[in-house]
Amino acid sequence: MTNYSISKIYTIWKIIFLIEKHNLHEFASIRNSVLNSGDFGGTAPFDEAIKIGLKNNLIIISNGEIILTDYSSNELLTLDYDENLNVTIFRKMVFNFIYTNKFHWIGFFDEDIDIFKTAIPYEWIDILESSNLFDFSDELVISWWEELMYGISQKDDERNKQIGDIAEFLTYEFERERLSKDKVQNPGLIVRWVSRISDIYGYDIKSIRGKLLLSEFELSSPICIEVKGSEKKEIEYFSFYITRNEWEQAERNSDSYFFYFWSGINTNYETACTGPYIISAQLIKDFIPVDSHECCKWQKCRLSINLHLLNKINI
Repeated sequence: MTNYSISKIYTIWKIIFLIEKHNLHEFASIRNSVLNSGDFGGTAPFDEAIKIGLKNNLIIISNGEIILTDYSSNELLTLDYDENLNVTIFRKMVFNFIYTNKFHWIGFFDEDIDIFKTAIPYEWIDILESSNLFDFSDELVISWWEELMYGISQKDDERNKQIGDIAEFLTYEFERERLSKDKVQNPGLIVRWVSRISDIYGYDIKSIRGKLLLSEFELSSPICIEVKGSEKKEIEYFSFYITRNEWEQAERNSDSYFFYFWSGINTNYETACTGPYIISAQLIKDFIPVDSHECCKWQKCRLSINLHLLNKINI
């Protein structure tokens, strides 16, 4: 785990400044310059600062040289700056660190400073206090926090969509390959990725049973597939959401509606560790909430299920 401190943030800024203003790139030269600067009243935390710079996309290291990223060049060095780290750049860097790492304590944000501080590690209290980011009488501070919270929520949405898209693509390819092995003609026309057309369908992929899901039905009987993906590799407690629209479609097509689960989604390689786990909608119907009153209807629910226990299809 990367630890943060004021001195480490000042040190990574020193590194960025040396690269930009003095055209230093050689790792050893920058290291010696920072350690011998005497700016920190002791030994500068150079190695720890390098880790922070790498983790947060401020620098890259290649062939013994430290190189600035586009983020540092376009987001930090376009601001007014000098060798001494000013509050504007300090806040910009802190914003980047929190946004990139999405520290758990940010979820306990509260405008009551005393309450908020109970959730924040002491080193981050120092960092936030040093940049006056607890001063909620300052409109710039309020805007800073609002932008951060909005950005994190958007980041989550984008990440979840990316995971979902990968899981759907894997399902689409799986179905085409499955039907090809079953000697089904034109599987590319039979398997349809309908969620790419609209959300109104209440499922993601349209396919047919084939041999794998044959049961007592015909090989060409249509099926509806709702896809769920997760970055987590654990399948004993696989968590996912079901919308009311999805479940209403499942109830209408109870014999032919299946959930395909993929775990360990890797967004860089667009792969999954395991999957698909195929579970009929009939197997989870007892876990779905029921409206308790006509004035109060559920719209979305979160389930955690054991895929090992519920998966009845051998692939």
